[in-house]
Amino acid sequence: MNWLDQLVSTGGIAYVAMLFIAAEVLLIAFVLRARDQLKELSLTIVSGFFLICAAGAALTGAGSVFVAVWFIAAMIAHIADMTIRLTRSKSRSR
Repeated sequence: MNWLDQLVSTGGIAYVAMLFIAAEVLLIAFVLRARDQLKELSLTIVSGFFLICAAGAALTGAGSVFVAVWFIAAMIAHIADMTIRLTRSKSRSR
C-alpha cells in the first residue's frame, strides 16, 4: 500500500480524480455527442471539481485559506446549480 499512501499524501489522488472528470466531460461531449446535457451538467461538474481542489489543497498542506476558498467556490457553484434546476423544474410544472 506504499503507492497509495504516497498518492494520497502528495495530493496526487486529487489529480487522478481531476483526470477522471476531464475524461467524463470528453466522453459526454465527443463520444456520446450530448453537448446539450453537458451544458446542463456544467455547474455540477464545476462544483465537484472545486471539491476535489479543496481536497487536494488539504492533502498537500496548502493552508486553511486555500482549502476554504475552494470549498466556498464549490458551495457557490452548487447553490447556482440547485437554483437553476429548481427554477427550471418549477417553470416546467406550470
